[in-house]
Amino acid sequence: MGIAFVPSASMGSYDVRNLGGPPSFIVLTTCKTGRKLMIRTTTATMKGILLGGLAACLCGVLVLHPAGAQAGQQVVPVEGVGFSVGASLADNLKLFVGKKVYITLDSGVVMSGVVKEVGDHLVHLERLDGKEYFDALIRVESINAVDARFREVRR
Repeated sequence: MGIAFVPSASMGSYDVRNLGGPPSFIVLTTCKTGRKLMIRTTTATMKGILLGGLAACLCGVLVLHPAGAQAGQQVVPVEGVGFSVGASLADNLKLFVGKKVYITLDSGVVMSGVVKEVGDHLVHLERLDGKEYFDALIRVESINAVDARFREVRR
């Protein structure tokens, strides 16, 4: 039994049909030219192609319809966090003590961790991402930007 991928009504898609031939080939028919291409293969490969196609269709359905996966979720602001553009960078960082932040340095390096303490000239970050057993002491003057989470998903 052979399998044919024959074009369906839409351009670029194929239907699977039984050719009634030997099981060692696949026939692909292109949509634009109608040209047939025979590919010699094994039965296991044909099963893999069919299962791969079904898996791709299932993934496509999940990607195109994410509303079902996100039902009952709501994005809400995180309480007690916020930036104050009228305050200094050190004062803004003091609002995030105990919270995770991403700090971009003048060199372009991004460091992320939990703010432990903020002084006049230094910031103490603990539990650095990728270096959980390390802390960092950063000069406030070398900080270019601070990123922090302001919203979260509530279920």
